[in-house]
Amino acid sequence: MTKMTYKMPVVNMEATGRNIESLMRARGLSVRDLQEILEFQTTYAVYKWIYGKSLPTVDNLFRLAVIFDVPVDSIIIVEEAYEITRFLPWDLSA
Repeated sequence: MTKMTYKMPVVNMEATGRNIESLMRARGLSVRDLQEILEFQTTYAVYKWIYGKSLPTVDNLFRLAVIFDVPVDSIIIVEEAYEITRFLPWDLSA
């Protein structure tokens, strides 16, 4: 058995929402503007992101990165990671 320790990141949804709102303002975009650019039927999803109730899907993260002209990982706010340890039934040293 092999003991593996991983640092698992935690996404701060509220801080990510505030960051998305800040990036929108920096580009001079309103919620309605973003809704139209992303071709959403309503503003509901964008407001859920801003209020930290949900996160953009992976494809929408890439679209937001293009819209805001930033790297994808600068949109999501990650808190300190926590560690987990797992024992794997196979040997990884080979």
